Amino acid sequence: MRLTAYSLVLLIAAGCAQEGTPPGGPPDTFAPRIVEFSPPHRAVSVPVSVTPVLTFNERIDTRSLEEALLVVPLVSFKLESNWDGNEITLRFAEPLQKAQTYVVTLGTAIRDMRGNRMTAATIYAFSTGPVIDKGEISGSAAVGPQPVSGAYIWAYDVNQKPSPDPARIPPDYIVQTGTDGTFAFSNLSAGVYRIFAFQDRGRDLRYDIGVDPIGVPPQDIILSDSIVTGGPVRLEMTVRDTTGLRIQSIRTIHTRQVNVRINTPIPEEELHTPNGFRIRAADGPDTLGVTTVYRDPTDSSTITLLTAPQQRSRQYMLLLPPLKDRSGRRLTEQNASGGFTGTSLNDDAPPVLKWTDPPDGTKQTATDAGLRLAFSEALRVDPDAIRLFAADSLIATTLSWSSPAVAVIKPDTLLPDTDYRIEIVAAGVRDAARLSLDTGKMETDTLRVTFRTINPSVYGVVLGTTTDRDADAQGPVILTFTDAKKQSRRIRLETPGPYRAETLLPGKYVLHTYRDANANGIQDTGSVSPFVPAERSVVRSDTVVVRSGWETEGIDIEIVP
Repeated sequence: MRLTAYSLVLLIAAGCAQEGTPPGGPPDTFAPRIVEFSPPHRAVSVPVSVTPVLTFNERIDTRSLEEALLVVPLVSFKLESNWDGNEITLRFAEPLQKAQTYVVTLGTAIRDMRGNRMTAATIYAFSTGPVIDKGEISGSAAVGPQPVSGAYIWAYDVNQKPSPDPARIPPDYIVQTGTDGTFAFSNLSAGVYRIFAFQDRGRDLRYDIGVDPIGVPPQDIILSDSIVTGGPVRLEMTVRDTTGLRIQSIRTIHTRQVNVRINTPIPEEELHTPNGFRIRAADGPDTLGVTTVYRDPTDSSTITLLTAPQQRSRQYMLLLPPLKDRSGRRLTEQNASGGFTGTSLNDDAPPVLKWTDPPDGTKQTATDAGLRLAFSEALRVDPDAIRLFAADSLIATTLSWSSPAVAVIKPDTLLPDTDYRIEIVAAGVRDAARLSLDTGKMETDTLRVTFRTINPSVYGVVLGTTTDRDADAQGPVILTFTDAKKQSRRIRLETPGPYRAETLLPGKYVLHTYRDANANGIQDTGSVSPFVPAERSVVRSDTVVVRSGWETEGIDIEIVP
């Protein structure tokens, strides 16, 4: 449906009797549907004075049509209902244009009298000329791997609108996704189309930046007299934060610690050196040394700075380096500074164990799993203060730190189907103030974390092949298997080809695949304006069933242009 104005004028007149509850029988749970169009769908040489009639299989809540029935090119009309409430007549305010294709879209918000919605948008097209436009584009909209019902799909002909922006410019065509997240445009004219998807949270038929999740296409689609179909296009929607990175708060914890909160998580690798973090006195040239920088293990948006002793009530200015988040956005100079007041309070809070990986009591730990202990602050650990046991046998390990507050235990080997125990001697684990690890209410000087490794016979294996229709595409292929508990197994292929996913627990998995064009390790969802295409992705329509001891073959994935 081609739109020629941003606001849609929908006038409705409904003369229908109130429908009561049926005296007996099961409740109506069937979705309404169109059973007849007059004139017929794709009719040509339709008179410009036409009054189309849409016949449903049941009585329709005419109020729901107000937000769900669209006609393009835009023309004012009234809706009239028959006495039975199942026939809707469109009466246009003026004669239609000659030799023009008109498209009527009935969206998924249309309901019957018991609130049952249409399961998919329905397209009705006719032409007042001897031919009708035949272009088609199909696709789907999702948030991550989950399909989204009722999302608006806007299409722009970039030949007519070279820089389309859903926040400012009305679309040329519009449809909605069905209950399965799929959509289909039909009766499109020849052109070069850019497709966007968004969830209209404000229910105002417009895209609101920073509020509505929006999906950007991986490329434009060309339709012509010889190419009349395009897609499938997969649109993964996210809420776009256009404000950029910025400091949200700066808080002194004690005289040697300052916490800085950023408005988005910062990768740990951005914080490996404290050299770029500078603190100076607001009233003179004095500086305050920064000795250690790390990410809070319980809040990836908070950065902890360990400093030289602060002076009580003295004002300081903090300047951060140009940090960047996973999407590549950088902290600009104008947003990278802020003030705080020094404190003379000493550190009197002992460190605590915040979380472990695997969690305490886990019964199905992989034999190649990394063992991690996250503490509330940076620590100094005595030799043998953190040890790993199998029963009474000490296991040889190597202890390292992924950050000053997160310890990584690497065993020489973990045996399958075996109980293990990590022991942490509290007196040997201390913070910079020499406070020992807090063991909580337990009357012991040792914390214990237990887990059991899995029997390899429990695992299943998935095999398949990935292909890419775009022979010139670059970048690795990333496959992610996600189970019902949101636990994921990720596989990276340097190029499309065969893959083998091992050590998968039994269950059903959603398989999400994308081509990492810039090889940055994350799926880039593109930019609306300036336009940057999203990286191409695909989600397998059926879940992958993994069985213990079985190899599930033929799980093939094709990435389309």
